Amino acid sequence: MGSKHDRRPKMGKPKLKVVGGPAKREAPGTPEERRYFADLHKIIDAIFEEGASEFDWTWNQLAAHADLTYATVSNLGERITQFPRFQTVYKLAHAVGWKLITQMDPKQNKKASAAKVKVVAG
Repeated sequence: MGSKHDRRPKMGKPKLKVVGGPAKREAPGTPEERRYFADLHKIIDAIFEEGASEFDWTWNQLAAHADLTYATVSNLGERITQFPRFQTVYKLAHAVGWKLITQMDPKQNKKASAAKVKVVAG
């Protein structure tokens, strides 16, 4: 008989859930900030795919390798967390051997906080 961790879902691509009605929150801030959160979710999807395809990890295993709680990884995978922290995404990327590099967009005013995120497979 397997452990209780074996019954947890495999990572795979996270299920996308649409939160409708008045409970749906729009991403805060400017269009650039909304794109930032959309980009973070794309990176999370890619990390989950990498964890599943390259390492055959469960969400629990990814959480352990990223030094995060299972609840954090599960909430990201189930799209409960709508506005993830960059530090969380950074830890997930590091767990699968990636590096995240941020850089300012030179076209933007420095006060506009328009940073781009680049993913580098390590």
